[in-house]
Amino acid sequence: MHHPFRVGEVYRNRLGPYEVVSIDAPTMTVRYPDGKIIKGDIATFARIWDNLKAEAAAVKSGVTASTRGQPVRPGDVDTVERTLRPRNKGKQGALFEGLTERDFQASVTGTSWRARDYLGGLLAQRLSDALGEFFQSWAIYRQVRVYIVHAEVSMSNREEGVRRSKFFFALGPEGAHYGLYIERNSGDMDGEWDWPRFVARLHSDAGRIQSVSAAIHEHGITALAYLSEGDDQTRLAGRLVGRSDGLAWLPIEGRAVAMAWPDFAELLSSLDLTLWCDLYFQAEMSKAEAMGLGIGIADRVVKTFVALLPLYTLSRR
Repeated sequence: MHHPFRVGEVYRNRLGPYEVVSIDAPTMTVRYPDGKIIKGDIATFARIWDNLKAEAAAVKSGVTASTRGQPVRPGDVDTVERTLRPRNKGKQGALFEGLTERDFQASVTGTSWRARDYLGGLLAQRLSDALGEFFQSWAIYRQVRVYIVHAEVSMSNREEGVRRSKFFFALGPEGAHYGLYIERNSGDMDGEWDWPRFVARLHSDAGRIQSVSAAIHEHGITALAYLSEGDDQTRLAGRLVGRSDGLAWLPIEGRAVAMAWPDFAELLSSLDLTLWCDLYFQAEMSKAEAMGLGIGIADRVVKTFVALLPLYTLSRR
């Protein structure tokens, strides 16, 4: 593949300068001055390098026309260092420039979008900025999704992670889905599990979350529940959707019926306690739309996270 990089040469991205250690297309390994070594997609490194050159050239010349793809002129890299500012307050997400065709697959092999330097971190940073509290991203081993949780919540292993409610962003071959995710155990649950607290408060604190009903309609959010035993998984025969006048339960067959939050809590409480349950409040977008948004996808997703914040808050201790 064509790219500008050579082993041993120094280039730059939004984290700072780096040296190319090795190239093994379609990825390469780089080293930062502090000794940190990362492996990433060559196309992503190249796109960021081109963007920095274009931005530096525009600043220097005083014009806004893109100069992407032109050779670096003397002083361009120094101009980048002096004039460019991070796109977020921290370094989370500093390398993310948008999703690519390669990101939309059924596995994480060869992708980097979940990392804290890429989209995963950018979602956490933008949510932190929006709410004035610190959130952190967690890329779960081999899962084509990233979780965003309050910084006080650890997701470092499965035992901790499944107990907690979490915002999520996931990719598949056809597009993206994102929102809020809560898990229920197939056995006993102690106070560390968010599920019992969430369901109880759905019933008792329904007045506090009325705004979410409108948000579900506005953002095209659907609530889906999946029951599983071992490797066998079945989706609940219906879904919760939003309407202009509130919530509705839409069965797979039949007409939609109005449903209030206490009704939904009762439905969840009635599910077979011997089965594991995965509950998603999710919105979706197509692959074309997700790629077309570029770095702006973070703002679109975080708006949905914020809309679902009252539900996330219900579940927390």
